[in-house]
Amino acid sequence: MSLTNQLALPAILVGALAASAVPVSAVANNATTEQTIGFDIKPGTLEDVLNGFGVQAGIVLVFSPELTKGLESSGLTGQYNVQQALQELLQGTDIVPAIEGNTITLDRAEDDAVMVFDPMIVITGSIDDSAYGPVDGYIAKRSGTGTKTDAALIETPQSVSVISRDQMNRLNLETPSQALRYTSGVVAELFGNDPRFDWVSIRGFATDEYLDGMALPKGNYSWPRHELYGVERAEVLKGPASVLYGSSSSGGLYNFVSKRPSKENQGEVRLQTGDPDRIQISGDVTGQVPGTETFQYRLTGLWRDADTLVDHVENDRTYLQPSFSWTPSDKTTFTVLGYHTEDDSKSLQFLPAEGVLKGNINGKLDRSTFTGEPDYDKFEREQKGIGYLLEHEFAGGWTLNHKLRKSEVDVELKGIRPSFGWVDANFDGQPDDYRTHNRVVFLFEDNAEALTSDTNIAQTFNIAGMDHSVLLGFDYRKMNTESKLHYALTTPLDLYDPTYGLVTQQDPPLFSSNEQELKQQGFYLQDQIKWDQTTFLLSVRSDRSTIDNDSEAVFPPSSSSESVKDDKISYRAGLLHNFDNGFAPYLSYATSFEPNLGVDEDGKSFDPTLGKQLEFGVKYQSPDNRQLVTLSFFKLVQSDVVMSSLTPGAPKEQVGEITSKGVELEVKAKLLDNLNLISALTYTDAEISKDTNRQVEGNQVASVPERQASVWLDYQFADTALQGFGLGSGIRYVGDHYGDKENDIRVPSYTLVDFLAYYDFSHLGSYYEGFQVSTNVSNVTDKEFVAHCDDAGSCYWGEGRVITAAIDYRW
Repeated sequence: MSLTNQLALPAILVGALAASAVPVSAVANNATTEQTIGFDIKPGTLEDVLNGFGVQAGIVLVFSPELTKGLESSGLTGQYNVQQALQELLQGTDIVPAIEGNTITLDRAEDDAVMVFDPMIVITGSIDDSAYGPVDGYIAKRSGTGTKTDAALIETPQSVSVISRDQMNRLNLETPSQALRYTSGVVAELFGNDPRFDWVSIRGFATDEYLDGMALPKGNYSWPRHELYGVERAEVLKGPASVLYGSSSSGGLYNFVSKRPSKENQGEVRLQTGDPDRIQISGDVTGQVPGTETFQYRLTGLWRDADTLVDHVENDRTYLQPSFSWTPSDKTTFTVLGYHTEDDSKSLQFLPAEGVLKGNINGKLDRSTFTGEPDYDKFEREQKGIGYLLEHEFAGGWTLNHKLRKSEVDVELKGIRPSFGWVDANFDGQPDDYRTHNRVVFLFEDNAEALTSDTNIAQTFNIAGMDHSVLLGFDYRKMNTESKLHYALTTPLDLYDPTYGLVTQQDPPLFSSNEQELKQQGFYLQDQIKWDQTTFLLSVRSDRSTIDNDSEAVFPPSSSSESVKDDKISYRAGLLHNFDNGFAPYLSYATSFEPNLGVDEDGKSFDPTLGKQLEFGVKYQSPDNRQLVTLSFFKLVQSDVVMSSLTPGAPKEQVGEITSKGVELEVKAKLLDNLNLISALTYTDAEISKDTNRQVEGNQVASVPERQASVWLDYQFADTALQGFGLGSGIRYVGDHYGDKENDIRVPSYTLVDFLAYYDFSHLGSYYEGFQVSTNVSNVTDKEFVAHCDDAGSCYWGEGRVITAAIDYRW
């Protein structure tokens, strides 16, 4: 039964309670009760105070009214975990708690017989007791990405953003890029709504995607795009994370937490349509395997046949994610997770600046302009993975977490795109007509495979009045990539009046090939120390990595073979203090280490990229857990940076140093029971502090806007004739940015508006329970804007208005 249905039940329960109560100290072993919570409970009868405690703590509290009859309480204000709060509330009474799962029962300590209470009070609150499970609403309280442990966000001295499943559903966020639209510190849709890839940067630096804490494979063009429908939550850790994850970007990492099997039988089916044309069917079912008590299953899938706003470019996808869990006891869980995804689309459109960013005598190029050949262009990707998660708690209190995954991304990308400027038949340096453009034909055959594993053990103990949560682990990553590029000149195209079919449908000759293998292994140690209301976070890691690279070029003919080995130490130190009023100032310092897969234009492997960051800020979690605010200030320095990685087809190069400084503010709040707020402000000053070309030092880093802002509000009508209806709207602002490191190409700022309307049919009666219809519109005004232009002379339109209508049934 879902929590929503539980809340709908009468708060009366008739039953028998065993009087063998668990001591208060044992309560702290439960994950929910370890979390520090901000309480604000007014004085009153003990029954009323316990009622407020159950709701604010997010637990199920069971007791007889006879137990508290005639007792008063002075209430409770401040930051406590459940153990501490119960000690305060029950001090001076003979009442003790007994815990079982997420339920706490209250009884008298001296009773030896079984007592029957009639009636019995049951108090329930919203439960968010796992960093790896669903979030009730938009506001997550816990995360495992920042520490590899089930930690409270208000106690983590580093900035972490969590996008919940509820937020993805309500705002119709369908891709990893879209999921970050209302998140601070990130740039996600740099090339508009690219149906192929996610172009995500954090604090000015490109980052990679992780799944359940392990890196997804990624090659030159064999980039993954994980299906967001199979995700329970998406989490952004901002700043260096190498101390826990090994080789990773200094800017941070983007981690997806998979949907996992549940003991509760539940499911949903969703049908979508919209403009541009689309039909999408998705479904998700989970529960106990019939006839068993220890086996659970989950099956999540999606099928889409869709167009995009660009002529001849599809956005088709088939996705299946099965999972299976075995829980022989409350101490052990073994889960098998698999996924298989197939995509069918075409290349991103490369348009000349004249007609997009700059004026053209022929007018603007339409956003629907297709520059390739409909019968030749193709983008096909297959993604697959299989792995498992093992969790076991030993008798001595040690906890084992072990996971492993084998995954692969295979891409065939072929197409024709504008290149080498407008046609100049007489070679006088002036285009003939500014409408006919030269083109090239290309074919990328790319494959990336990865074997990843992570094993750690954890224990909590007390030394000299301080609680230590120690994590000791080892992880391993092996990644192989193969890439072949076929490339040639082909016939020009009139971009204002295209005539297709004039190109011979033959693949171009091989231009270059590359094979690379990365092996990385690391040992890490972390200690989360709690002394009263102060948290110290100390982490250290030792990495060893090897990159073997073999490359060949046909024109000009060349070949190279190189092996690069690196040993690095990464570390992090953090300090945070939780005040009674909910504020938590923090300070942290962290380093990063990132071997670079890929070669420069001479076929040489890159040196590792190093980073270091100082971050300080303050977090706020309201006593009722209805507001979570993070304000952070950071300075991040990254050396040996690989540039131009965000520009498709451009050669990469390694420059000296980039310094990124900024301020980020992120607010998630439940302003009223039926009014939600999400807001983000970002200021990022990312500049080239050292470069092989001294003339660009001090310039802004390409593709990084200085200013971004967003706000989202949604409201559900209640107790009126409009009960069941909901409305929402958001505004997203992206400031101007440069498209090249010389800062000659400036892309203007833009502001977009999103809209939501929905109706929950359950308000019409139980027969309609679980049905909902909704409409989401992004870029409501159909604003025409330039998403990005690069130093290769290509520009990319931002996405126009997209309308999606859906009907859902959940049970």
